[in-house]
Amino acid sequence: KDALQILHDEMGIDDVMNLMDDIRDQDEVEKKINEVLGEEGMRVVEEMGGDDDILAELEQLEEEINSEAAAAEDNGSVALPNVPSKPLPTVEEPTKSSEEKRVAVAS
Repeated sequence: KDALQILHDEMGIDDVMNLMDDIRDQDEVEKKINEVLGEEGMRVVEEMGGDDDILAELEQLEEEINSEAAAAEDNGSVALPNVPSKPLPTVEEPTKSSEEKRVAVAS
């Protein structure tokens, strides 16, 4: 409650209105940047020949990746770690020492 009162004392209605104006200005700048980036992206797509060419190139890349993965599986060239040949060591449960005993603490 005290923090809220301090905030009210420090910040008047004019400060709040100025902050809201600043936020609106930043929002307008963000919209302009998004418009420019959107237009630039469309121009790049048009220069590359349109959506169909880009989708065809994407499909070609996917086919190359899939064929490389299939070839790697066929050749058995996937490197796997070696499996241990002897049994793993057993781990004993730790015993509670006198220092680790529970102690009641008043709250």
